Amino acid sequence: MFTLKDCGSVWGKRGTYYNLPMEEIKPLLRAQLAAGETIWFGCDCANDMDRASGIMMDRLYDYQGLFEVDYELSKEEMLDYCESGSNHDMVIAAVKETEPGHYVWKVENSWGTEVGMQGRYLMDDSYLERYAFQFVIHKKYLNEKQLSELEQDPVALPANDPMGI
Repeated sequence: MFTLKDCGSVWGKRGTYYNLPMEEIKPLLRAQLAAGETIWFGCDCANDMDRASGIMMDRLYDYQGLFEVDYELSKEEMLDYCESGSNHDMVIAAVKETEPGHYVWKVENSWGTEVGMQGRYLMDDSYLERYAFQFVIHKKYLNEKQLSELEQDPVALPANDPMGI
């Protein structure tokens, strides 16, 4: 659990974030979508996204092969070095399993129908894992352990932490 000091979108309230590994988040996302509920999420739209075609895929472009330089950073390192971060909010509207354990997520964006597939995008699992940072998941999809962890006092991060930028 964490929060950002001196940040909040509601007067008198601070946002609290519950940090979970992606292998726990993705089943929660699928459950919420299966119930017919969309998911607000924040991600990095500056990397590995083709705005014109509507494709969001990690390593969509082969910069390492082109420049023969190892650009590989972990998600944590990308945040630490300001290489990535949540810079745009969208909605996940649907999910489809394309092969066992691999999913493609249907994303709706606010940039209008002139881009993507009439304003919609396809995001593969690798992009979700690497570039998605925040999700709004209803509590009713959490298990008992996760619900009990919500009762912890959040760690207050400075307002300029990468998770708040």
